[in-house]
Amino acid sequence: VVAGLRPRFRQCFQTGLNNDPKMAGKLTIIAEVSPDGSVAKSDVGQNSGLSPAVATCCTRVIGRAQFDPPDGGKSSKLTIPVTFARQE
Repeated sequence: VVAGLRPRFRQCFQTGLNNDPKMAGKLTIIAEVSPDGSVAKSDVGQNSGLSPAVATCCTRVIGRAQFDPPDGGKSSKLTIPVTFARQE
């Protein structure tokens, strides 16, 4: 699921690069996946080098994702690392 979100993450990053062409960094997103596989909550766990706008955009992308339902019929938490580097 996360791999399928890469193009949308890149869009978030590209928007950020338009404001700061030298931006690069790492982001950790914490997502709570509901028993039905939808994302109940997504927040920034860590942000190093990225603008708040890029981090917020990426958490929104995760918030709209649909995962397989967690085992046991309970919600679960995912930690999703994302790294952005400028292409030169």
